[in-house]
Amino acid sequence: MKTIILGTIILLLSLNFATADVFVTEIMHSPEGISDSDGEWVELYNSGREEINLSDWKINKKEFDDYILGSEEYLVIARELVDGDDADNESFESFFGYIVNSVDGILSLTTSGVVNLSNGEVINYDGSLGLNGKSMQRIFLDQWIEAEATPGYGNFSVISVENNEVVIYYEVLNSAPSIVNVSFSVDESSAEGVQIMPNVELDKEFEVEVWVNDSNGLEDVEEVVGVIGNESFNFSFVDGKYITTIVMKSKDLAKVYSLNISVSDGSDKISEVVEFEYLGIISTRLNTSSVYFSTEPGEVSEFSVVLVNTGNVVVDTEVEGSVDVGSLEVYNQEWLTLASPVTLNLGLMPNGVEEILFRLSLPYSVESGQYQGKVVINSKEVGE
Repeated sequence: MKTIILGTIILLLSLNFATADVFVTEIMHSPEGISDSDGEWVELYNSGREEINLSDWKINKKEFDDYILGSEEYLVIARELVDGDDADNESFESFFGYIVNSVDGILSLTTSGVVNLSNGEVINYDGSLGLNGKSMQRIFLDQWIEAEATPGYGNFSVISVENNEVVIYYEVLNSAPSIVNVSFSVDESSAEGVQIMPNVELDKEFEVEVWVNDSNGLEDVEEVVGVIGNESFNFSFVDGKYITTIVMKSKDLAKVYSLNISVSDGSDKISEVVEFEYLGIISTRLNTSSVYFSTEPGEVSEFSVVLVNTGNVVVDTEVEGSVDVGSLEVYNQEWLTLASPVTLNLGLMPNGVEEILFRLSLPYSVESGQYQGKVVINSKEVGE
């Protein structure tokens, strides 16, 4: 039995305003292999549809070189872009390489601190990310990760089941220990076997309990270990049984997983394989919640929305939408009207990103004013 969580995402449009937003998307506060005074830098990104003149902008009230930041363009602001008059030969370019979109700026970053941009963007960080030569990288408005530095480009977005059978193998060799029973703290389906339901964009924790028998006494058992793929879990002895906590990531693929449990008493080692099904979950996010632009009667305006698959199954989408005035279309090999829902066979893999293109056509007779509409994007598992 397959259980799916569906996510519906609503995108609101307003057709009167023009805007563009600049965000801090990467911070290198603790470079390794190069001094802080030569290797610190901050990256900005313009998510809007218009270029932005940054000539009067500052970071932490300190100036950086003038620059016009284009739509959907990244900019690196380096503490020492090229080698200056200091005693060493180090610089951003000597260490990270030449970046087309880069300027010099007055920076002084600490392991934990704040990056305050002129437009009101304030990033407070506590030093838990961006250590060991890695940078802090922003992938969503509210989510940062630590990874190898990617100055000048990034992944920022402003916006399946097999056999369910559980197989248990028993082996008894003289005084060797044996596994009597294995149980899971959760089983979230009435289907045969063990089914685990993921959480949306959160880890899923559950316990596995193992009852062991050893004719020499349980004190003879030295260790109980479980292995899923390349990850090991040590069991602890609690109230006559061995317990461990399994942690599955929200993006772990929906499929049947094998848990190989081994028990050793120092001289003999026995193993048992149990299976559990990690169910499919649909979870997608958009890179924005609203789109603003201005247009004129008779014009055709295009805009796009980035869809990110944050679930663990391959998804398609169904798109529908409407506007107060004009006609709304979505591109799927050709322009299709959204007068009725349109299915997009994206085949979007987990962690995948897809840009969906829309266009709005206005008649010449439309009066000036403010209008709005909406686009609704429903994700569904491929084949459903």
